[in-house]
Amino acid sequence: MSEKPQLEIINVPITEIIPYWRNPRNNEAAVQVVKASIERFGFTQPIILDTEKTIIAGHTRYMAAKQLGLATLPCVISLMDEAKAKEYRVIDNKSSEAATWDTDKLMAEIREWQTPAEVQAMMPDFNIAEFLNKVSTPAPVPTNEKIAALGQQMQAGVAQIGSATRNLVDMSCPGCGNVFQVDRDEVARRSFYVPVAKPPEPEVAEPVPVKQKKPAKKKGK
Repeated sequence: MSEKPQLEIINVPITEIIPYWRNPRNNEAAVQVVKASIERFGFTQPIILDTEKTIIAGHTRYMAAKQLGLATLPCVISLMDEAKAKEYRVIDNKSSEAATWDTDKLMAEIREWQTPAEVQAMMPDFNIAEFLNKVSTPAPVPTNEKIAALGQQMQAGVAQIGSATRNLVDMSCPGCGNVFQVDRDEVARRSFYVPVAKPPEPEVAEPVPVKQKKPAKKKGK
């Protein structure tokens, strides 16, 4: 199995870097934010170029660097062909749009910032103070269908764990008819009394009184 080539970061004079002539991304609104980020944190993400030094990814960083007057930029020369470069220019930008924020984790992270006011200047569309004052979104009320589905999942999980670790037997309640699983050893250790409904006693018909015939009178001699 051949080893993948390692990416090498090289410093390229900004005058040699060529913006892609049909860049589909409008970066104007983000230039000032990236410019402030470079001033505060440095140039932390290299620009990706093809073998002709045309930009594949990093147009916004390139525009911000020009405004800052940087002479050279850290770059990576990619060997992907032109067809893949055309695809990557779109995928690189569209993939970030699919990501979302975990509000609770984001709030915890921002609360630990030492200088939130300075970072706020880089994000004019995101009000940090307003965000931190928001109450966490309450959990949605589960529907009956979701509750039923969760119950089935829990029963399946309990049955799987129980069957692997315990010797379970089914016992039926004579009153409600529900079936419960109990440990066979527990049944042996304890004395269970299961009330059994007595069958109804048969009805006995009351005796019907029988009229006795009077003896016939004897005729005189």
